[in-house]
Amino acid sequence: MKTLISLPVIFLFFSLTYLHAEALDELQGGHAGWKAGVARVVITPQQSMWMAGYANRDHSSEGTLHELWAKALVLEDAGGKRAVLVTADLLGIPKELSHHIRNQLESKYQLSRAQVILNSSHTHSGPVLQGALLDIYPWTHCSRRKLNNTPVSWLTR
Repeated sequence: MKTLISLPVIFLFFSLTYLHAEALDELQGGHAGWKAGVARVVITPQQSMWMAGYANRDHSSEGTLHELWAKALVLEDAGGKRAVLVTADLLGIPKELSHHIRNQLESKYQLSRAQVILNSSHTHSGPVLQGALLDIYPWTHCSRRKLNNTPVSWLTR
């Protein structure tokens, strides 16, 4: 099954965030202390998609007024314990997608589920994601196939 949000975006977040924290440590002469790193990436789909939360809407999106973003903040205390906050301009993050992202972060960065917070802005101007709200839209065979085949590679790039 293809996921609408791809893992490379999350990995990019954490790589940039980690590099930022390491560079900060170097600037401070290696003194122990709290570290913080941030990253952001545009996640606006490049094609027209159904917008989440518009149950009475009878067609997909018609353009882009503002970009949608995913952002990450990684904090590390003086003892090396990390916490990660990822926020995305989405209506919500389906459970299956949340598990997929957390599993990848645990595998690649040794971050437990307790160290990761996934948050959404609850915008109604973001795309419908596979596994969420599918029963409230007038899906055609073509639009359902489009949803299933659209890699939301924009969140896990």
